[in-house]
Amino acid sequence: MNEEFPQGGVIKNEDFDFLAESALDAGLKAKLPPKGSVAWHRLFQLCKNYSDAVHKDVTGVATYEISGRERRKFHNEMCKMLFGTDYDNTSAKNIVDTASFAHMVAGREQYMT
Repeated sequence: MNEEFPQGGVIKNEDFDFLAESALDAGLKAKLPPKGSVAWHRLFQLCKNYSDAVHKDVTGVATYEISGRERRKFHNEMCKMLFGTDYDNTSAKNIVDTASFAHMVAGREQYMT
């Protein structure tokens, strides 16, 4: 028996925006840069750097003094890109959602809050 599989709902690879999907999964409501832009790539790298700093702290690879400073720097930059405000002027919910978003992007969902 030859079955035909529906093709209408298939997402083409070029249509998929990894950051947008990660934001949706993390519950983040922010204006993301256009897919493929320099800002999109910068945000992607900031997410990975932030999650790496958290991972170093959790696993004991780096002291909190070092990883905490890195983490705050990357979190602050992400807040500026996503909300137009620095960390200190971003709502607590957006701060938590930004961290979860970064971990989702980096593939470290176990650190999501």
